[in-house]
Amino acid sequence: MTRRWKNLSWFCLAILAMALVISSVTPNAIAQIRASLVRDVDSPVRGIRHIENQNFSYPTGAFSVNGTITPVIPAGKKLVLQSASAHTILTDLQSSMEVRLGISGVGAIGYVPQVFQATSSSAGNQRHFTGDTALGVVLNPGEQVTVFVFRNNNLGTQALNFTRIVLVGYLVDANL
Repeated sequence: MTRRWKNLSWFCLAILAMALVISSVTPNAIAQIRASLVRDVDSPVRGIRHIENQNFSYPTGAFSVNGTITPVIPAGKKLVLQSASAHTILTDLQSSMEVRLGISGVGAIGYVPQVFQATSSSAGNQRHFTGDTALGVVLNPGEQVTVFVFRNNNLGTQALNFTRIVLVGYLVDANL
């Protein structure tokens, strides 16, 4: 019986020694895992959100509008544009034909489909169209988003015929 207790004692001592070694290594390993999670500051969830919201009014008698949006991008950062949405309001039963986006000097980056939503009997039978699209485009400081919107007629006044563009994204370090 003594030999059995002796073997059991050595076994318990070995388990205790192994637990001691593991406990001295584990805090460093856990600290390294936590540090890597905290350093992910360029994640869209943790990054700085960026939203641009701008109206483009149709001049009286014009079928289309061209314009630019210049996001403010701090030095040392880039802007990742995730999505764009458009809300077009037109009078006189007109329809939205096209909403096209691009980057100045680069070219087209996408179209925002417009879907008819509702008609309002006030203010010249306004018709509402909305749509959104995913972009996934990176802008550098100073770059501009070009906007081209087109309708199927040239009726109505500038005050009642317009398209609102909303760009959504987040800032990342420029060296990434």
